[in-house]
Amino acid sequence: MEATSLQLFVLNQRTLTQWFNRRESTQEISVLTQGLAAEDHIVVASSQLPPPREKLDEAPSPSGLQHEFALPPNRAAKTSPTFTLLDSDCINRLYETSERSDAAAPGKAFSHAAATYGR
Repeated sequence: MEATSLQLFVLNQRTLTQWFNRRESTQEISVLTQGLAAEDHIVVASSQLPPPREKLDEAPSPSGLQHEFALPPNRAAKTSPTFTLLDSDCINRLYETSERSDAAAPGKAFSHAAATYGR
C-alpha cells in the first residue's frame, strides 16, 4: 500500500452527494439536448428575397356597419354624505335638551333634539 502512487480522497456524505448531483445534471443535459443540432452558422437564403412590404401611413377604415354597444344604466350611488353645520346657539340648545331628558336614554333625547333644532 505504501508503494503505490494512488491518492485516496477523504469521502463523506457531502462529497458523495456533490459528485452524484454533478454526474446526474450532466446526464440530464445530454439527454435533453440529444435531439438538438447545434447551429453555429448563420442561415442565408439561396436566392434573392422579395423586398419588404411598405408600411401603411394609416390603418384602413373598417367596412360595413359598426356594432352598437348597449350598456346597462349606471347604478352607482351618486349621493355624497351631507353634513349639517350647527352654530353655537343650536349646540347649546341640544345640550340643554339632553340634560333635561330622562337619564336612562340620553342618546334618544339628543337625536330628537338634533332633529328638532338642526338645520
